[in-house]
Amino acid sequence: MVKNYKCRNTSAAGEKSIGTKERAEAHIVKEVSRMRTFTKEQSQALLNQAEEMMKHMEEGQSVRDVMARIYVENLDEKTMSQGQMMADAIIQGIKDFDSDYQEAQGDLDRFIRKFQDKADDGKSREERCNYWLKTAAAVSAAALAMKEGGIDEEEIMREIEALAVTKEEATPEREKELRDQAREAIKQSGIMLGALAAQAEELEGVSPDEAAEMLLVFGNQEMEYRAVAAMIAYTKIKKGEFENVPVEMTAAQVACIVCAEVEQTRIAEAVGKGSLAVDVAAALLNALGAVVIAAFAISLAAAGLEFVLNLFPLILAVPGCMVVGALVTHGVCRAWKLWKKDSRRIAEGTAAAVRFVLDGIKAILSFAAGLSLIHI
Repeated sequence: MVKNYKCRNTSAAGEKSIGTKERAEAHIVKEVSRMRTFTKEQSQALLNQAEEMMKHMEEGQSVRDVMARIYVENLDEKTMSQGQMMADAIIQGIKDFDSDYQEAQGDLDRFIRKFQDKADDGKSREERCNYWLKTAAAVSAAALAMKEGGIDEEEIMREIEALAVTKEEATPEREKELRDQAREAIKQSGIMLGALAAQAEELEGVSPDEAAEMLLVFGNQEMEYRAVAAMIAYTKIKKGEFENVPVEMTAAQVACIVCAEVEQTRIAEAVGKGSLAVDVAAALLNALGAVVIAAFAISLAAAGLEFVLNLFPLILAVPGCMVVGALVTHGVCRAWKLWKKDSRRIAEGTAAAVRFVLDGIKAILSFAAGLSLIHI
């Protein structure tokens, strides 16, 4: 039952940990294979569009206008004014991510409490109790589903929906207990591990030539790079081009996913190069996961208690969303590199070696297997 899910640490030497790792790997491979890479035609279309957008920026168009153009060209019956509004939402989402991730790295508990205070705004104690009860259940159930697979998602949704705290039960003590449970569930979700495994599956198929043109670090141009990639990803998601990625995702949520993918790649690369300890990387990924969950949950909190149920499928979709983020950002990177050869306005990017990223991912997943968070 959902309401009985709890987190505890187990040893990697235990049979249960080994079995869970094997089930997790099989589940992740299955899910990634279902929404594998772009087709050759999709990849070429993405490259062409990204190159065209770079040329518009070279001509002096602002990144906001370039993003608006992407919005109008990719979606039917949209105006530049609407595109600019969506561009603003994505740019703000990137700024929010940067601020949240910096805070979460410094003090994860403080970041989550701050998010909880924001989510509580305007709710009665009974509503707050029910929100945190359902949030904890949704996060824990999604984490279990990612690790083990084979779970009836519709049944879990029904169980979460049935959870309730009555007005009489909504005491200050009960509220604190539920807030604490939700905070621990968010801290220990491990959703970035599923995303890492999905990224590894994707990178294994990259050719040496492609590897040289992806995973770039852009310095002062990073805001523009992430913004353009997020808008392309957002419009493609809205068109339903990716199986298992919710078309209902907001612009801010997609911006968060793209930013998280960039940071995840940096973490893995640093581990692969030996410049970041694997335990520190695991802590950073926990912080990154908390930021992603908070970004998803806060919009649902504003929409109303009945929408909290949607947090479960949204979290389940994170590995797939991260693969989409990687595919799009890699495509934009390739276009950026090709285009900047003829432009002196773009700072030279630095290619992150794919082998370092893969080595880092494997080291982190191996470390995590020894500290497996099993939900029972």
